[in-house]
Amino acid sequence: MHSNHDERIRLWRASAVSLGLALYSQSVQADAGWDVTNTGQPYTDVEFTVTEGTWMSVDVSPDGKTLAFDLLGDIYSIPAAGGDATLIHGGPAIQRAPNFSPDGSKLLYLSDVSGADNLWVSNVDGSAARQITHETVDLLMGPTWGPKGETVAASKAYSTFPKMRSSEISLFDLTGGAGRLLVETPPNKRDVQEARFSADGRYLYYTERLTDPTIYVDGNHINYAIKRRDMTNGATEELLKGFGSATTAQISPDGKRLAFVRRVMNKTVLFVYDVETRAQRPVYDNLDRDDQTDFVPQGAYYPRFSWFPDNRHVAIWGKGKLYTIDMDTAASQQIPFRVTAHHRVTSPPRFAHDLAPEHFTVRVVRQLAPAPDGSNIVFTALGHLWRKALPNGKPTRLTKVQAF
Repeated sequence: MHSNHDERIRLWRASAVSLGLALYSQSVQADAGWDVTNTGQPYTDVEFTVTEGTWMSVDVSPDGKTLAFDLLGDIYSIPAAGGDATLIHGGPAIQRAPNFSPDGSKLLYLSDVSGADNLWVSNVDGSAARQITHETVDLLMGPTWGPKGETVAASKAYSTFPKMRSSEISLFDLTGGAGRLLVETPPNKRDVQEARFSADGRYLYYTERLTDPTIYVDGNHINYAIKRRDMTNGATEELLKGFGSATTAQISPDGKRLAFVRRVMNKTVLFVYDVETRAQRPVYDNLDRDDQTDFVPQGAYYPRFSWFPDNRHVAIWGKGKLYTIDMDTAASQQIPFRVTAHHRVTSPPRFAHDLAPEHFTVRVVRQLAPAPDGSNIVFTALGHLWRKALPNGKPTRLTKVQAF
């Protein structure tokens, strides 16, 4: 009975999300002139400075000198050693998941400026931004560059109810188009996420959800696995799973080591895996909580992190900060950053409600008990007993203490 109840709740939530996406699509199509950057609503411009953030994706430039990261829906860059952040993409739209191109000249990212999450490419300074995909309803997530910088890939989740908990991985040309399928939806009809290519383009690493429908997020269950597909022949192998799952694979530039995330008891831990020997070991356990409990695919079970070109150090977010982690010694060093953020806050509509009026009308009365002679009636309302003379008497409260 409990599992059936849980499944009904899941189906209700899924239906609600699907209906919301459908209505949203109709709304966007009905008003082609809508602009997220200029909604016509009253607003206040605010400015504030922060030195930490939540759920930040970070990517290292190919030369190791620059970091790009997202914070509060904007994309910034800083020197690899840290410092004051430079705004790359900002404004009312949500811009996230930055990813340097293999030659370091371009930046791939997600933006909903068109009304839905789509893949965009710009110069590393934010100039010459252009939209690559043109989804209006279906969800694109986890963008990554193809190995030569001529293509981009992402997970795609459909908005229709039968497929909304599923996803697939597609490859897109920079010139546009519908894309072509790289990794199909698994047989369990769930999702594949977090695609990453090896530098030589031979392998595609990704995370696959193994369970359906129940997720037990602790160190005693196996919910996710990291898989590797050989792009020359399509052969796919299950590379990493085990208790606490394995997610968020990041292959080193030389292709010899894989950094990934696993849940160990109540901690999310950064691991390293030797591709040749297949040995794995924990490295750093002061990360934030992963998102293995997600119901509908969201593109990442831990924010994107990245190897430095020395094949030894990793830049990663945790507990509000950015860190460089030595994958050999487990030594960590904070990467300080300072962001001066500018945001436009739309003024929400406000309606006054008197939460404690002196008089109000009771809409629900219960447990009516008429007197045998029909002269009065007793009932409950607002947690008290009341008596009213029939037919038109004024109710009088009989109790002092509420009884529910």
